[in-house]
Amino acid sequence: MKTKIQLLQACVVASCLLSNVQLRAAPLNLTPSLPDFMASSLAVNYVPGSNRFAASGPTTAYQGGSVSLIGSGSFNLNAFINGSGVLTFGFLTISGDIGSGPETLLSGNLKTGSSGTAFGFESPPGGNTFEFLFTVTGGDPIVVNDFGGLGSSNHGLIVNAHFENGGIPFNGTWTSFFRNDGFSGVSDIFVTIPEPSAMVLLLIGASGWLAIRRSHFNRFRELRLARRPSILNRG
Repeated sequence: MKTKIQLLQACVVASCLLSNVQLRAAPLNLTPSLPDFMASSLAVNYVPGSNRFAASGPTTAYQGGSVSLIGSGSFNLNAFINGSGVLTFGFLTISGDIGSGPETLLSGNLKTGSSGTAFGFESPPGGNTFEFLFTVTGGDPIVVNDFGGLGSSNHGLIVNAHFENGGIPFNGTWTSFFRNDGFSGVSDIFVTIPEPSAMVLLLIGASGWLAIRRSHFNRFRELRLARRPSILNRG
């Protein structure tokens, strides 16, 4: 009897842990915007022993920026995500030529923390997409300025591994090795558009309410003035 109770307790604990992991499996729902570095033919993999998620390959385009990419460059992403699904450290580097020869165009540190806030991913089946946020730490001054300057934060990075083309798919946990076919991954690295703060939204709402109230007051005043001659004539 005691053994059955212990087994039941263990199942409850395991269920709670699984539930927590599933809660962390939340996408950030990022949408690429301009300017946008595009990378393709990426190798994507995760090694649980080192907790290292990596994506690397050529940078193929820079859209909507102040300069254009000459030829192709290189893209490297490293994110260290532990077995609990927490991103503890990470960085990205984009290199290429925009007219002065090959150089580091943009570098950044990834936001750390749990998925759903610091990074995001899709649960399988079909879990191809991984999302990250980063802060600008360096690069070519022109590109850095396009991304808001040094220290500008919460810019977006999306990697699609395209596991459907081969490899070992992501199973939704960060305790198992996975990889794509070595050349089907694609990525967008882009400037995010800041969402309005709660105070700004409150001020906008208050301004709208005052405008509506003023409109109703003016209408009421016009009706009063329109009725005044008839009242005087009756007198």
